[in-house]
Amino acid sequence: MKRETKPDGSKRFGDAGKTIVEYFRVFRCVIASARNDKLKLLYPREWHFEYIGLPRVNKRKQHRPTLSGDEMTYIVGEAKGRYQMGAAQLAGSDVRISELLALRIEKHISADRRTLFICQQRSKKGNIIKLTLKTDAAYRDIDLCSALARMLDDYIGDRKEGFLFQTRSGKMLSPESFYRDGLKTIFKRMGRTRVRFNAFRRFRESVLLRSQCRQVLIDYWMGHENPDMSGRYGRQLLEDVKYRKEWAEKVGLGFELPQASEPQSDLSCATCATNSAEQAYSANA
Repeated sequence: MKRETKPDGSKRFGDAGKTIVEYFRVFRCVIASARNDKLKLLYPREWHFEYIGLPRVNKRKQHRPTLSGDEMTYIVGEAKGRYQMGAAQLAGSDVRISELLALRIEKHISADRRTLFICQQRSKKGNIIKLTLKTDAAYRDIDLCSALARMLDDYIGDRKEGFLFQTRSGKMLSPESFYRDGLKTIFKRMGRTRVRFNAFRRFRESVLLRSQCRQVLIDYWMGHENPDMSGRYGRQLLEDVKYRKEWAEKVGLGFELPQASEPQSDLSCATCATNSAEQAYSANA
Protein backbone atom coordinates (compact mmCIF):
# COMPACT_ATOMS: atom_id res chain seq x y z
CA MET A 1 0.00 0.00 0.00
CA LYS A 2 2.89 2.35 0.72
CA ARG A 3 4.39 1.71 -2.71
CA GLU A 4 1.23 1.81 -4.83
CA THR A 5 0.97 4.83 -7.12
CA LYS A 6 -1.58 6.35 -9.46
CA PRO A 7 -0.96 6.81 -13.22
CA ASP A 8 0.20 10.38 -12.53
CA GLY A 9 2.89 9.10 -10.17
CA SER A 10 1.27 10.25 -6.92
CA LYS A 11 0.80 7.83 -4.05
CA ARG A 12 -2.51 5.99 -4.22
CA PHE A 13 -3.07 6.11 -0.46
CA GLY A 14 -1.60 9.56 0.14
CA ASP A 15 1.50 10.79 1.90
CA ALA A 16 0.11 11.21 5.41
CA GLY A 17 -0.41 7.50 6.18
CA LYS A 18 -3.92 8.12 7.49
CA THR A 19 -5.67 6.00 4.85
CA ILE A 20 -3.41 3.00 5.44
CA VAL A 21 -3.94 3.28 9.20
CA GLU A 22 -7.73 3.34 8.72
CA TYR A 23 -7.64 0.29 6.44
CA PHE A 24 -5.56 -1.55 9.03
CA ARG A 25 -7.98 -0.54 11.81
CA VAL A 26 -10.85 -2.17 9.89
CA PHE A 27 -8.70 -5.24 9.26
CA ARG A 28 -8.03 -5.58 13.02
CA CYS A 29 -11.73 -5.22 13.79
CA VAL A 30 -12.60 -8.01 11.35
CA ILE A 31 -10.00 -10.33 12.92
CA ALA A 32 -11.23 -9.51 16.44
CA SER A 33 -14.88 -10.09 15.49
CA ALA A 34 -14.32 -13.82 14.89
CA ARG A 35 -15.42 -15.60 18.08
CA ASN A 36 -16.64 -19.08 18.99
CA ASP A 37 -19.93 -19.98 20.67
CA LYS A 38 -18.41 -19.08 24.04
CA LEU A 39 -17.38 -15.64 22.75
CA LYS A 40 -13.70 -16.53 22.87
CA LEU A 41 -11.45 -14.98 20.23
CA LEU A 42 -10.74 -17.42 17.40
CA TYR A 43 -7.66 -15.56 16.21
CA PRO A 44 -6.05 -13.69 19.13
CA ARG A 45 -3.33 -11.35 17.96
CA GLU A 46 -0.69 -9.17 19.56
CA TRP A 47 0.12 -6.47 17.06
CA HIS A 48 3.65 -5.03 16.79
CA PHE A 49 3.10 -1.90 14.72
CA GLU A 50 6.76 -1.07 14.19
CA TYR A 51 7.55 -4.61 13.09
CA ILE A 52 4.77 -4.72 10.49
CA GLY A 53 5.69 -1.22 9.29
CA LEU A 54 2.39 0.54 10.01
CA PRO A 55 3.04 4.22 9.20
CA ARG A 56 2.69 6.99 11.72
CA VAL A 57 0.08 9.52 10.65
CA ASN A 58 1.73 12.77 9.58
CA LYS A 59 -0.97 15.37 10.21
CA ARG A 60 1.03 18.03 8.37
CA LYS A 61 0.70 16.02 5.15
CA GLN A 62 -3.00 15.23 5.53
CA HIS A 63 -5.25 16.77 2.92
CA ARG A 64 -7.54 19.09 4.90
CA PRO A 65 -8.66 21.92 2.61
CA THR A 66 -10.07 25.02 4.27
CA LEU A 67 -12.13 27.94 2.97
CA SER A 68 -12.00 31.62 3.91
CA GLY A 69 -14.98 33.86 4.59
CA ASP A 70 -14.57 35.59 1.20
CA GLU A 71 -14.41 32.24 -0.58
CA MET A 72 -17.53 31.05 1.22
CA THR A 73 -19.37 34.26 0.29
CA TYR A 74 -18.43 33.65 -3.35
CA ILE A 75 -19.50 29.99 -3.29
CA VAL A 76 -22.92 30.71 -1.79
CA GLY A 77 -23.40 33.70 -4.10
CA GLU A 78 -22.57 31.69 -7.23
CA ALA A 79 -24.56 28.55 -6.36
CA LYS A 80 -28.11 28.49 -7.70
CA GLY A 81 -31.47 27.24 -6.44
CA ARG A 82 -31.32 24.35 -4.02
CA TYR A 83 -27.53 24.24 -4.27
CA GLN A 84 -27.30 27.78 -2.93
CA MET A 85 -29.53 26.86 -0.01
CA GLY A 86 -27.54 23.69 0.60
CA ALA A 87 -24.19 25.48 0.49
CA ALA A 88 -25.46 28.11 2.93
CA GLN A 89 -26.66 25.42 5.34
CA LEU A 90 -23.40 23.48 5.15
CA ALA A 91 -21.37 26.62 5.82
CA GLY A 92 -23.73 28.37 8.22
CA SER A 93 -24.86 25.51 10.42
CA ASP A 94 -23.02 22.45 11.73
CA VAL A 95 -24.69 19.80 9.63
CA ARG A 96 -23.00 16.97 7.76
CA ILE A 97 -23.96 16.40 4.12
CA SER A 98 -25.50 12.99 4.91
CA GLU A 99 -27.62 14.62 7.63
CA LEU A 100 -28.61 17.58 5.47
CA LEU A 101 -29.88 15.45 2.58
CA ALA A 102 -32.03 13.37 4.95
CA LEU A 103 -33.91 16.35 6.44
CA ARG A 104 -37.68 16.28 6.00
CA ILE A 105 -39.61 19.53 6.22
CA GLU A 106 -42.46 18.15 8.33
CA LYS A 107 -40.24 16.32 10.84
CA HIS A 108 -36.80 17.85 11.14
CA ILE A 109 -37.25 21.62 10.74
CA SER A 110 -38.97 23.77 13.35
CA ALA A 111 -41.96 25.92 12.37
CA ASP A 112 -39.94 29.13 12.84
CA ARG A 113 -37.08 27.62 10.74
CA ARG A 114 -34.61 28.38 13.55
CA THR A 115 -33.79 24.75 14.45
CA LEU A 116 -32.79 21.59 12.58
CA PHE A 117 -33.51 18.31 14.37
CA ILE A 118 -30.77 15.82 13.44
CA CYS A 119 -31.89 12.23 14.03
CA GLN A 120 -31.29 10.41 10.73
CA GLN A 121 -28.94 10.45 7.75
CA ARG A 122 -28.66 9.29 4.17
CA SER A 123 -26.82 6.01 3.70
CA LYS A 124 -23.58 6.14 1.75
CA LYS A 125 -24.86 3.39 -0.53
CA GLY A 126 -28.28 3.69 -2.10
CA ASN A 127 -31.16 6.04 -1.51
CA ILE A 128 -31.75 4.73 2.01
CA ILE A 129 -32.48 6.45 5.33
CA LYS A 130 -30.41 5.38 8.35
CA LEU A 131 -31.76 6.08 11.82
CA THR A 132 -28.31 5.52 13.32
CA LEU A 133 -25.88 8.42 13.14
CA LYS A 134 -22.08 8.58 13.17
CA THR A 135 -21.91 8.82 16.99
CA ASP A 136 -24.32 9.29 19.87
CA ALA A 137 -23.29 12.96 19.95
CA ALA A 138 -24.56 13.37 16.38
CA TYR A 139 -28.16 13.28 17.65
CA ARG A 140 -28.65 17.00 18.27
CA ASP A 141 -30.67 20.12 17.55
CA ILE A 142 -28.82 22.69 15.43
CA ASP A 143 -29.84 26.31 15.98
CA LEU A 144 -29.66 28.75 13.06
CA CYS A 145 -29.10 32.49 13.10
CA SER A 146 -32.07 34.56 11.94
CA ALA A 147 -30.60 35.47 8.52
CA LEU A 148 -30.10 31.82 7.59
CA ALA A 149 -33.54 30.92 9.00
CA ARG A 150 -35.19 33.57 6.78
CA MET A 151 -33.37 32.23 3.74
CA LEU A 152 -34.52 28.71 4.64
CA ASP A 153 -38.11 29.87 5.07
CA ASP A 154 -38.06 31.60 1.66
CA TYR A 155 -36.66 28.46 0.07
CA ILE A 156 -39.30 26.15 1.59
CA GLY A 157 -42.13 28.51 0.69
CA ASP A 158 -45.53 26.78 0.79
CA ARG A 159 -44.17 23.25 0.95
CA LYS A 160 -45.47 21.29 3.93
CA GLU A 161 -43.67 17.98 3.59
CA GLY A 162 -41.01 16.06 1.75
CA PHE A 163 -37.23 16.14 1.81
CA LEU A 164 -35.70 19.58 2.00
CA PHE A 165 -33.61 18.71 -1.06
CA GLN A 166 -35.28 16.20 -3.31
CA THR A 167 -35.56 15.07 -6.92
CA ARG A 168 -38.68 15.54 -9.02
CA SER A 169 -39.80 12.08 -7.95
CA GLY A 170 -39.52 13.01 -4.26
CA LYS A 171 -36.33 11.08 -3.51
CA MET A 172 -33.28 12.35 -1.65
CA LEU A 173 -30.47 13.90 -3.59
CA SER A 174 -27.18 12.05 -3.50
CA PRO A 175 -24.00 13.78 -2.29
CA GLU A 176 -22.39 13.01 -5.64
CA SER A 177 -25.09 14.76 -7.69
CA PHE A 178 -25.19 17.67 -5.23
CA TYR A 179 -21.44 18.20 -5.63
CA ARG A 180 -21.39 17.62 -9.39
CA ASP A 181 -24.35 19.84 -10.28
CA GLY A 182 -24.02 22.48 -7.60
CA LEU A 183 -20.39 22.94 -6.52
CA LYS A 184 -17.89 21.34 -8.89
CA THR A 185 -17.91 24.10 -11.51
CA ILE A 186 -17.65 26.80 -8.83
CA PHE A 187 -14.61 25.19 -7.22
CA LYS A 188 -13.03 24.81 -10.67
CA ARG A 189 -13.48 28.52 -11.40
CA MET A 190 -11.88 29.28 -8.05
CA GLY A 191 -8.88 27.14 -8.89
CA ARG A 192 -9.59 24.88 -5.91
CA THR A 193 -9.17 21.13 -6.31
CA ARG A 194 -10.03 18.19 -4.05
CA VAL A 195 -12.37 20.30 -1.92
CA ARG A 196 -15.34 18.36 -0.59
CA PHE A 197 -18.06 18.76 2.01
CA ASN A 198 -15.82 18.49 5.08
CA ALA A 199 -14.32 21.86 4.17
CA PHE A 200 -17.68 23.46 5.00
CA ARG A 201 -17.67 21.93 8.49
CA ARG A 202 -14.10 23.06 9.07
CA PHE A 203 -15.13 26.57 8.09
CA ARG A 204 -18.12 26.55 10.44
CA GLU A 205 -16.08 25.27 13.36
CA SER A 206 -13.46 27.99 12.75
CA VAL A 207 -16.22 30.62 12.93
CA LEU A 208 -17.49 29.15 16.19
CA LEU A 209 -14.00 28.97 17.68
CA ARG A 210 -13.33 32.62 16.81
CA SER A 211 -16.40 33.60 18.80
CA GLN A 212 -16.75 33.57 22.58
CA CYS A 213 -19.23 30.71 22.43
CA ARG A 214 -18.78 28.04 25.13
CA GLN A 215 -16.87 24.96 23.99
CA VAL A 216 -19.60 22.65 25.29
CA LEU A 217 -22.07 24.35 22.92
CA ILE A 218 -19.65 24.19 19.98
CA ASP A 219 -19.15 20.46 20.54
CA TYR A 220 -22.92 19.97 20.79
CA TRP A 221 -23.73 21.78 17.54
CA MET A 222 -20.86 20.11 15.67
CA GLY A 223 -21.87 16.67 16.94
CA HIS A 224 -18.45 15.99 18.48
CA GLU A 225 -17.95 13.54 21.28
CA ASN A 226 -17.06 15.47 24.44
CA PRO A 227 -16.62 13.73 27.80
CA ASP A 228 -17.51 16.95 29.62
CA MET A 229 -20.91 17.23 27.96
CA SER A 230 -22.42 14.75 30.37
CA GLY A 231 -21.62 17.10 33.24
CA ARG A 232 -24.64 18.50 35.02
CA TYR A 233 -23.98 22.16 34.30
CA GLY A 234 -22.97 21.61 30.68
CA ARG A 235 -26.10 19.58 30.03
CA GLN A 236 -28.23 22.31 31.56
CA LEU A 237 -26.83 24.82 29.04
CA LEU A 238 -27.59 22.51 26.13
CA GLU A 239 -31.18 22.07 27.21
CA ASP A 240 -31.68 25.85 27.38
CA VAL A 241 -33.07 26.50 23.89
CA LYS A 242 -33.26 30.28 24.41
CA TYR A 243 -29.57 30.35 25.36
CA ARG A 244 -28.62 28.29 22.30
CA LYS A 245 -30.55 30.55 19.93
CA GLU A 246 -29.01 33.66 21.46
CA TRP A 247 -25.54 32.29 20.77
CA ALA A 248 -26.47 31.16 17.26
CA GLU A 249 -27.41 34.80 16.59
CA LYS A 250 -24.25 36.19 18.24
CA VAL A 251 -21.93 33.89 16.31
CA GLY A 252 -23.58 34.62 12.95
CA LEU A 253 -22.37 33.04 9.73
CA GLY A 254 -18.85 34.30 9.03
CA PHE A 255 -19.77 34.96 5.39
CA GLU A 256 -22.27 37.08 3.46
CA LEU A 257 -25.55 35.69 2.17
CA PRO A 258 -26.71 36.84 -1.29
CA GLN A 259 -29.30 39.60 -1.35
CA ALA A 260 -32.90 38.46 -1.65
CA SER A 261 -34.07 38.31 -5.25
CA GLU A 262 -36.65 36.56 -7.37
CA PRO A 263 -36.84 32.81 -6.67
CA GLN A 264 -34.66 30.76 -8.97
CA SER A 265 -35.65 27.35 -10.24
CA ASP A 266 -33.45 24.39 -9.38
CA LEU A 267 -30.81 23.76 -12.00
CA SER A 268 -29.55 20.42 -13.20
CA CYS A 269 -26.01 21.77 -13.51
CA ALA A 270 -23.99 24.61 -12.07
CA THR A 271 -24.51 27.86 -14.02
CA CYS A 272 -21.46 29.61 -15.35
CA ALA A 273 -20.57 32.85 -13.57
CA THR A 274 -20.99 36.23 -15.20
CA ASN A 275 -17.94 38.35 -15.90
CA SER A 276 -18.85 40.70 -13.09
CA ALA A 277 -19.05 37.87 -10.57
CA GLU A 278 -15.66 36.59 -11.66
CA GLN A 279 -14.19 40.06 -11.30
CA ALA A 280 -15.70 40.34 -7.81
CA TYR A 281 -14.12 37.06 -6.76
CA SER A 282 -10.78 38.06 -8.28
CA ALA A 283 -10.89 41.26 -6.26
CA ASN A 284 -11.60 39.33 -3.04
CA ALA A 285 -8.86 36.84 -3.80
